[in-house]
Amino acid sequence: MEATFTIIDVSRLYPSSMSVKEACDKYATSMASGTTLEPFVGPCAVVKLFGDDASLISEQEATDALDYISGEWKRLKTQYGGNVQQPVRVLFRTRRTGDTSEGRYFSPEAITKLLESDIILTGVDTPSLSPLDAPGEALKRFQTAQRACLINLNLFDAEQGILYNLLAPPLLVPNEPLVPVRALLTSSF
Repeated sequence: MEATFTIIDVSRLYPSSMSVKEACDKYATSMASGTTLEPFVGPCAVVKLFGDDASLISEQEATDALDYISGEWKRLKTQYGGNVQQPVRVLFRTRRTGDTSEGRYFSPEAITKLLESDIILTGVDTPSLSPLDAPGEALKRFQTAQRACLINLNLFDAEQGILYNLLAPPLLVPNEPLVPVRALLTSSF
């Protein structure tokens, strides 16, 4: 059976006055200043966590997601003779449709669970990791733990699974905690 190769653009594009040359210069500067791409490039899982939009993602849901990733990795590693890398990046799809008013946010306990795990990058399809009544709180926790996070991803075409590779190199924007990325997922299943 021949494997298919799919690329899914999970970025949301916003108008920008930055030229391609300026973007390349900023990217080159970020690499020269020691920014590592490790969190932004490599094996990645997508986990669907649909539910009531008003509900927070609980610690139990985060635990279940991490258990799903570990279980799937062990199953596929056995199936393919050890030739499957364990994902250390996870993207959470919380929207059933492309409607940007949908989506769920992480509870403080879920964030703690993710930060205690081996996950080096967490992504979500909502405009923030934390609810509107606590903007930036989750981001501060991820930054303090030196973990990467991606927000406002377009995961509508991504199915749940662990056989993805993420490519999301960040641009360096001086003195900004949030910087744009062009996030792409590749899949071979």
